[in-house]
Amino acid sequence: MATPSPRKRLIVVLGMHRSGTSALTRWLGMAGVELGDKLLRPESDNPTGFWEDRRIVALNDRLLSALGLSWHSVAPVDLSLLPARKLSAFRTRARKLLQALTLQAPVAAFKDPRTARLLPFWQTLFDEMDLSAEYLVVARHPFSVMDSLQRRHRFTRVKSELLWLGHVLPVLPQIWESTALVVDYDRWVDDTVAQAHRIQRTFGVPRRADLDPVVRLYRDDFLSAGLRHSKYSDSTSSQAVALDELLPKVWQLLSDLATDAQGLADSAFRADWHVLESSWNMAADILTALACEELRADRSIKALAESQGELDHARQDAAKIREQMGGELDSSRNHAANLTERVQQTEAELGRVRDQLAARSAQLDQSQNWSFIAMEELRGLTGTMVLTRQHVTNLESLVETLRAELADASESKSRLGGCLLYTSD
Repeated sequence: MATPSPRKRLIVVLGMHRSGTSALTRWLGMAGVELGDKLLRPESDNPTGFWEDRRIVALNDRLLSALGLSWHSVAPVDLSLLPARKLSAFRTRARKLLQALTLQAPVAAFKDPRTARLLPFWQTLFDEMDLSAEYLVVARHPFSVMDSLQRRHRFTRVKSELLWLGHVLPVLPQIWESTALVVDYDRWVDDTVAQAHRIQRTFGVPRRADLDPVVRLYRDDFLSAGLRHSKYSDSTSSQAVALDELLPKVWQLLSDLATDAQGLADSAFRADWHVLESSWNMAADILTALACEELRADRSIKALAESQGELDHARQDAAKIREQMGGELDSSRNHAANLTERVQQTEAELGRVRDQLAARSAQLDQSQNWSFIAMEELRGLTGTMVLTRQHVTNLESLVETLRAELADASESKSRLGGCLLYTSD
């Protein structure tokens, strides 16, 4: 008979926002627990990292949004308000994320403070997938959380107190039949070794032989006093501002769990917690109405912020246009000055060209006069040459006549000489 494969283990880190869940999740990662490879990037308000799977965070955000809520809504979460088809689509997506996270590692973990309010949604999937879900609850003094939320989000102390209670009171009854441990963040920072031993005894990570070296590495590389900006004693929780009697009692019971003075399985603890939870549930209708008013206020604030943003953009655009127009005006002025200078240069050049044309025109006129005189002289010389040639011709003709006459004279002379000789004989 084949031995059944062991169930996949999944440690779910629960706690209110700004309660130190990131620090404890980072410890689990250093202890060898698989956190996945799609973690949120660190930001200025959490420079050491969130150690949250960004896909799970995105799914939780969308699920709350589908219910008309946000991560800071104080109204209770009611999954029955979601249409079955839409809820099924969310479960399908969540199932794929859990399969990817737990596929290769024997022990995996994820954390997102939103999960505390959506725990029934996730626990249904844990059961369907036969995952052994275990819970590490990180508790921090509510006043420290209030201080952090006020600095980061400007939340009032009343709202922060209601958020803190809403992330704590409904959660413990949903997990106290499972393997679970409550760790106080201040005690974690003050005495990491002792708290790491508590985690090791509960979850078996890291191996006992590796515990002290991992603690030293964690304290050297990650944990520092700078991660904690405020610390309150247990007695200060009596100064609650919203539910005066509820908050200090809840914090006292959590402190008992964090110091092992009581356990989740103790009947006395469960009875006391149920009383506090009943008081919280009685306020559910008031909190729902408050959430509606808060939602309307948030929408008004958002609309105002958007209008302010549009106004700021318009002002920036107007400033850019003024700056651009001023630049264009200066450019146009410079261009006009350059054009004026070029026109002046062109006019001066045109004046010089005109003077040169006038001079050349005068020279041309003079040349034309000289040409006319030369032509007249040429005509006169031509006539003279004609006459000269005619005279030469006449002279040549006369010469020929004279030559002929000379020839005749010579011949007559010869005949005359002959006659004389004959006579003398």
